[in-house]
Amino acid sequence: MIINPNNGAIEGVVDVRGLKEKVEQTPDLDVLNGIAYHARRSTFFITGKNWSKIFEVVFIEANNK
Repeated sequence: MIINPNNGAIEGVVDVRGLKEKVEQTPDLDVLNGIAYHARRSTFFITGKNWSKIFEVVFIEANNK
């Protein structure tokens, strides 16, 4: 979710489901459970429980018209 820090309103949804398919598929693989913002680079780090990788991503607004 993209949450407005000024009023708490949900302004969007980010779909990162495809990342789980890009890690080693092991029996103990589980859900996304980590996200951190890197202010100097304006990127996000995303990982999950028992994932073999950490992804550095940039979110861009999609034109869904």
